[in-house]
Amino acid sequence: MRFSRGLCVLWLVLGLCGCLAPKPGLERTQFEKWERKDIAEVGISFDVPQRHGWAGPEVGGWYWKDDNPKQVVIAMHYRHPAEYDESRPLIRLSLYRLSPDQFAKYEKGETGGIVTREYYNLEPFTKYTPEMRVAKLAYPSRAGAEYLCFRKDYKAPNGDVVLAGAEIYPELLRPPYPEEWQAEDRKAVERVLNSIKVK
Repeated sequence: MRFSRGLCVLWLVLGLCGCLAPKPGLERTQFEKWERKDIAEVGISFDVPQRHGWAGPEVGGWYWKDDNPKQVVIAMHYRHPAEYDESRPLIRLSLYRLSPDQFAKYEKGETGGIVTREYYNLEPFTKYTPEMRVAKLAYPSRAGAEYLCFRKDYKAPNGDVVLAGAEIYPELLRPPYPEEWQAEDRKAVERVLNSIKVK
């Protein structure tokens, strides 16, 4: 009897895990409802869609104490693999808060360890960008694969500079990226970037 009860418990746990785990394929972040996020450790706030299941958005921050900048990452639209592998977002926004010294190094091209996302170090995104800018960029590290990239930067009252950008990875989609999704996603990314407030 004890053995059969144990099997029942095991089957129940496995069944719950199967129900709670994300289904393979793309799960899109819902854009109907939005909320304000305040990342006090970085001194940045912005609008993001409200979280809906496994689709995100995921919001995370890294608040380094050494010479690296503070960073916030926002990820949306997760593609879940059929195998036991890591889910990947279709959209990734990266916000870097740089001190005046870090920003001076960035503008000189001394970006090692400061700004890690590749598109921040490619033209036309190598300088301060106070107005929204969108460009398709070919990534040298990915055999020239093209990604749609966004950029809009902000200056803080204390002299810090926030580099705010986003990238969309269409190669994660099977079949190709529908035009209606492209329009929705671009509008959502621009809403997040335009909503940033820096303290």
